Order: sequence, then C-alpha cells, then structure tokens
Amino acid sequence: VPAELSIALPEFNEVLAPTAAVLDPQSKDPARRWLLLIQTHPPTVDLDKPTSHDHGWPASPSRKFERLLRSSCVGVGLLTNGIEFRLLYAPPKENAGSITFPVGAMTEIGGRLILGAFHLLLSSHTLFTAPSGSRLPALLQKSRDYQASVSEQLAEQVLHSLYELLRGFTAADERVNGELLREVLRRDPDQIYGGLLTVLLRMVFTLFAEDRGLLPGSALYVRHYSVHGLFERLRTDAERYPDT
Repeated sequence: VPAELSIALPEFNEVLAPTAAVLDPQSKDPARRWLLLIQTHPPTVDLDKPTSHDHGWPASPSRKFERLLRSSCVGVGLLTNGIEFRLLYAPPKENAGSITFPVGAMTEIGGRLILGAFHLLLSSHTLFTAPSGSRLPALLQKSRDYQASVSEQLAEQVLHSLYELLRGFTAADERVNGELLREVLRRDPDQIYGGLLTVLLRMVFTLFAEDRGLLPGSALYVRHYSVHGLFERLRTDAERYPDT
C-alpha cells in the first residue's frame, strides 16, 4: 500500500492506513487511480465498538475507516473482521453510507439473496469490466442521488400534509367559535406548528415501521393503532360523507 493512502492524525498520535488497495485500471486521472480501499481486522474486533486503548483515537474501526476514505478521497471501501463485510461510501463533504453483509447469514439457504447482492456489488465484472455507468462507484453515486431525490419528495409531501392538517384544525376551530385554539394561540402560537409537525414526523416513522413488519400486524392493532388502518377509516368516511 503506497504511503499516499496513509492518513496521519497528529492530534491522536495515530496513522490510519488500509490493509490493501484496488487500482482502477480504467482511470486516466492520477489523482483518482484507486477504486477501493480494504481494511481487515481480527474476528475479536467489533467494527462498531470504540477502541479502549490508552493512546490513539478512541473511535470505532468503522468510524476510523470512514475518516480514511474521506481524507484519501477514494470514497469507497470494504471493512471486514471475517464475521461481517461492510461496504462504505464516504465521498468528501457528504454524509457516509454503508451496508453490512454478515458472513453467517450468507452461508445459510435463507441468506442466498444477501450473498447474491454481495457478489453483484463486488464481483470482478462490477469492479472492472462493466460499462462505466454500471460499475461500483457509479452505482453508489446513483444510489446517493436517488436518496437525495426521495428526501426532497418526502419533504414536499410533509409540508403539503402540514398545510392540510393546519387547514383542518382551523376549520374545526371555526366551527366551535375559536374555543379549540384560543388558549394556545394566546399562550404560544408556535406550539401549533411544532405540534402538528411532530405528529406528521411520528406518522412517517410509524409508516416506515409498519411497512417493514416491525409493528404488530394483528387485527386489534390495525383497527385501533395502525396509521394504515387510520387511513382506511378516513377514506371510508370521505366516501360516505364527501361534503364534511
């Protein structure tokens, strides 16, 4: 591994370096000739647990490797302790992302999809011979771009929902001659905006959990607690009473 890929941290008296580096045979830019950095650790090392040494940077191996990827401007790295493989994407000046492939799961029949994804991302074809738009760095960049577009769409939807919810509360307040919101408007009007936004973000979180089966799927939960169940009841009410 060339010295250019080692990053010194004088404040911690530590040097970060990869175990191996993969050259990009198609790169014509000397500053971008590295495709992937690799760092290995013994199986006893937890990739997410901060080190407890008396010297050096007391951060987890994953956090240190992320710092190495950013500082070296390589951006893509594979971190492993033999128990799991973690693909990291940490381009300069952007948030890092990662996906972890547990070796134990990949050796089981039920983990064939995980193994297939691992092979698709890190096979020699994806790394070296695929068209430029289908190689690993391009795939990671497309994933980052898609993530940004989804975040923008979600922000717009939340803002639209906030206005709809606010209009609903305003209409309800008008029907009772201002009794519903009079006190909070007098005391702290910003509580209305903050409260409605909190409710919406909690609903987004709950929907995320429901869609992934992380919350109960029983009829009792769906009927009385589920956001999906609430949506179905509201849609039924809208069909029965379209004017109100």
